[in-house]
Amino acid sequence: MKRNHSLKVSPPLAKETKIISLKSKDFDSFFKKARRKSSTVAVFYIKTNALQHPRLGMIVKKSYIKSAVKRNKIKRIIREQFRTRIKKWVGYDLIVFVNKPKNKEAMDSFKTDLEKQWLHLENLHR
Repeated sequence: MKRNHSLKVSPPLAKETKIISLKSKDFDSFFKKARRKSSTVAVFYIKTNALQHPRLGMIVKKSYIKSAVKRNKIKRIIREQFRTRIKKWVGYDLIVFVNKPKNKEAMDSFKTDLEKQWLHLENLHR
């Protein structure tokens, strides 16, 4: 018996467009030199790099979001939204620091609020 899953699967990324993560050693100097842009859902730290590809770092505190399932879901959302606009961020490193949600409704609207923030950042960096 076949199962019919209703998951949306994005096409796989080409090797040259894979998301590269920032390493922990890169985080230390990052905060001192990066530009900061805040919103209700997250704080974005942006810094230029000398590489031919963008890199992404994410901070989702366990003290802010207790459930590992929810933390991982947030990371998947951030990664997917970054993946769809990866070509716009060539030459940049980004760290997304997720803010503590004010209430349950804030978590429900996380995806749309984050999308608005990405669009705002892209307009600033054109």
